[in-house]
Amino acid sequence: MATILRIKAVKELTGLGRSSIYDKIKRNEFPPPISLGPRAVGWLVSDLDSWIKAQAASSPRHVAWHADQSGDFETKGSKTGRKGPACR
Repeated sequence: MATILRIKAVKELTGLGRSSIYDKIKRNEFPPPISLGPRAVGWLVSDLDSWIKAQAASSPRHVAWHADQSGDFETKGSKTGRKGPACR
């Protein structure tokens, strides 16, 4: 059985606000909701997981981390100068 999240949980999961979610849906940049009834919609967790993974894979920090085979480089903006992976 598929798990469905309502807007409050989607906002918490993604860190996006309601307006941002619906703006991204209009631009085909976010999974569309499914109808749960006349006045209720929800999102499939599997669709949201796929979207989150795609966002992470295309983020500059994620790409830079995967591009460095050794994982031994300084993260930008590090105040400590410690070396480590860019994705924390």
